Amino acid sequence: MKNKKPTVKVNLTTKGDNYYAIVNVNCNGKRNQKWINLHLSVSGHNKRKADDECKKLFVEWSEKIISLDSEMLFADWLIKWVDTEKGMVEDSTWREKYRQINNIIAPYFRDKGIKLCDLSENDIEDFYKAKMSGEIGKKAVGANTIHHYQAEIHKALKQAVRERLITLNPADFVKLPKKTKHNAFWYSDKQLLAFLDYIKGQEIEVVILLCSWFGLRRGECLGLRWCDIDFDNQTIKIRGVIKDKGESGSKKRNLHYVPKTKSASSMRNLPMPPSSISFLQQLKQLQDKRKSKNPNYNTKWDEFVCVRPNGDLIPLEYVSRKIPELTIKAGLPRLKCHELRHTNLTLLYEKGASWKELQGWSGDSTVRLLQDTYTHASDKSKEKLANFIDNILTA
Repeated sequence: MKNKKPTVKVNLTTKGDNYYAIVNVNCNGKRNQKWINLHLSVSGHNKRKADDECKKLFVEWSEKIISLDSEMLFADWLIKWVDTEKGMVEDSTWREKYRQINNIIAPYFRDKGIKLCDLSENDIEDFYKAKMSGEIGKKAVGANTIHHYQAEIHKALKQAVRERLITLNPADFVKLPKKTKHNAFWYSDKQLLAFLDYIKGQEIEVVILLCSWFGLRRGECLGLRWCDIDFDNQTIKIRGVIKDKGESGSKKRNLHYVPKTKSASSMRNLPMPPSSISFLQQLKQLQDKRKSKNPNYNTKWDEFVCVRPNGDLIPLEYVSRKIPELTIKAGLPRLKCHELRHTNLTLLYEKGASWKELQGWSGDSTVRLLQDTYTHASDKSKEKLANFIDNILTA
């Protein structure tokens, strides 16, 4: 059951010749009502005094509820808070928040029995140290994961401050480990060509080619529909993604199309290279042929590009698992699906594309985000500058 913020309402009424305050308290899904005799007569023209007493009762009962909430365990507050986040963020984002809170963070603090009102920055730091050392959980986590935990804990405590359950946010004073920078991996043009040659004819070939041609994200590849491809004008439109509902049961049944992208900038039109036009036209003909010959063909995903020979949509988890397997079988360094996107953008940069051009191509929200992710491309640019100055000075 979703926990709602406790509420207090005080209404004025009369019973005989006396004024009464009706106090309605809604806390943790339970409703309680209390009648309080104000000992003020109606005939004595005490309406204003009765209203003032109701206001005092409202403040008094509100403070009682706040006191009760602040005495709750921090673990209970975390679970209560994450419930209120549902609907405020993307479903997939909320599910990850819920998983972290319910499976990792809350159980630790519940075992410690720490109340919300007693929580200190030292308690939070102890949790982080235990996670990084591997003292709790299946394995030790890194600094970046700790920063993810901190983000959720800080937001939950910020809400507690906002509701006057605590006066200060202890997460403000936590000392965090330094983040480790993710270095994107990519293939050279020769490695990419070798990989594309190896996967020819495999059902996942279309996904790998879309990543390689356009630098698409995994969900964008699988979310590409035939109506998004304009063969006459030789463009594709990125308008939606495939996501996992995150529910129990079949991974296939959990797949669903979301008609929006990661951000507004990810909605983009891209020109099609000639090789992509030829391949996709042939693929469309092949899919139509398979559908006409197979009475059991799955037409649910009929409008989508990345489907299997029987019409099933290629699953998200299959893409994540299969691409690294194929790179190893091809005798190449292990490469993940998203690193095909890195490869596409790196090769374009090395061929002279500007950061602004790459932003429009990739759908990233800012140029800074690109530059932070593709530092290896920046290093290549610096090497060119070093060579330029060397040529000048040694001429």
